[in-house]
Amino acid sequence: MSVWAIVAAGGRGDRLGLDRPKAFAALRGRPLLAESLERLDRSDWVEAIVVAAPEGWEEPAVLLAEELGCGKVSACVTGGPTRAESLTLALAEVPEDAAVTIVHDVLDSAHFDSGRHHDPFHRCDNFRGWRVAIHS
Repeated sequence: MSVWAIVAAGGRGDRLGLDRPKAFAALRGRPLLAESLERLDRSDWVEAIVVAAPEGWEEPAVLLAEELGCGKVSACVTGGPTRAESLTLALAEVPEDAAVTIVHDVLDSAHFDSGRHHDPFHRCDNFRGWRVAIHS
């Protein structure tokens, strides 16, 4: 079964008062996006990853994935003005024959209990950062 992940990393961070997008906010000295990418890349369930990044932050997102050795990142798209538009743009990169697409909000990666769970789906039932779409 083909499972693709979309990482919603398009938030600008205005409400947080940051000088960078939320996905690049530091948590324990690393960008939030790093945690999401690493966990998805390690998962045996995920075939490929698409990142939706804010305009102007596509290259830093790709460079971070490369630095982390996340080879499953197949595309990084420029997010739209809304979350829905960002997800629509990212979904266009997912092949039609994908059986399942999961969507993860980077900001919710801060809720991971770092070091205890190595599979991003381990806490799927009670982890509010995941959305799943089963393709028919």
